[in-house]
Amino acid sequence: MMKKSLIFTGMVCAAALCAQGQRAPVVAVSEVIEMDRVESRKYTGVIVAPEVVQVVPRVSGEIVKVGFKDGDLVKKNQVLYVLDDVRYDAVVKGLDAKIKGIEAKIIGFKAKISSCSAKLTYAKQNYERIKNLYAQKAESLDNLENRKSAYDAAQADLESAKADLAAAQADLAAANADLITAKENLKDTVIKSPIDGVAGVNKTTFGNYITPGSGVLVTIVKVNPIRVRFAISTNDFLSSYGTLKRMQDVASVKVRLSNGKEYPLEGQVKFLNNEANSRTDAILVYAEFKNDKQILINGSTVTVTLNRKDKNKVLAIPLSAVVYDVKGACVYVVGSDSKAKKHYIVPCGSDSEYQYVSSGISKGQKVISAGTHKVMMDDMPVQLPKAAGK
Repeated sequence: MMKKSLIFTGMVCAAALCAQGQRAPVVAVSEVIEMDRVESRKYTGVIVAPEVVQVVPRVSGEIVKVGFKDGDLVKKNQVLYVLDDVRYDAVVKGLDAKIKGIEAKIIGFKAKISSCSAKLTYAKQNYERIKNLYAQKAESLDNLENRKSAYDAAQADLESAKADLAAAQADLAAANADLITAKENLKDTVIKSPIDGVAGVNKTTFGNYITPGSGVLVTIVKVNPIRVRFAISTNDFLSSYGTLKRMQDVASVKVRLSNGKEYPLEGQVKFLNNEANSRTDAILVYAEFKNDKQILINGSTVTVTLNRKDKNKVLAIPLSAVVYDVKGACVYVVGSDSKAKKHYIVPCGSDSEYQYVSSGISKGQKVISAGTHKVMMDDMPVQLPKAAGK
């Protein structure tokens, strides 16, 4: 009964306007277009740095230089601290000298081994010759025993020279190992940034003596690119995307900052966590954003809008064009006769500006997008705003 009353009232009002000679209402129209369908869902996200490095000392020493200020943007391998390296340099030089001495000894021992080997060969030949003569009763036992003693002594000298060489080679290996450690210690007196990032608060200053037990000197946080982490239900993921590859292909990510402003750059899904939360049945998604101006701050909370673009085109009209009555959603189509004709539509999603429509209107038709409240009945005459200057 109410529905009939409303329709009757509209007809009466329209008739009254015509009877009074009033002009048709002015309305604005928009053309029905085709566009990519974008489905949007909102989530709460947290900005997380892909790399966070806590810089700690590996050796002890007095700080003689600090190469950054709190909050500086630092580059990989940029010098952060320099420690007094006098004693570390002295150890390296001492070991270099020690190694050279050992190497000289090794050369001497090798020469001695060659000499002992020659003497052993000579002593062995003499011993064998006297032994044969003694067997023929042409040499005395004393001479045989003397040659045997000389032969045994030559063997002992050779074994001693070989033992000296082995010991020197062991000393050389130990010295080389010590030199590697000493060079590492010397290198560690210059502390460099392991990554590109932003330096935090410097927890020590010039002149302080630090040790490996001093703890974290400064924290470096990589901020460009940076990631946003948010959780979606496994049902949403499977029904909307199915695989990470498809999500990367069709999804885009926007974020709104805590001050209500939208971050101007769009992010891309980077990867998913390797397991879902058993209590919430949600999976963590990590999206990556360029952050040249450091607007996205590590650890802060943002509102994430996850958009899914379909490859298939869909009809779209401004949200303001859609009105609702007891039958459902409808629009007013303005034809060449300048009359507003009501068309019932089947909505199929929307974004922040457009209503997607699966049926009820056609591409290129013009629908009233401003002034729908002025249309009081179907087929009512309307007029469009005059162009400027006419």
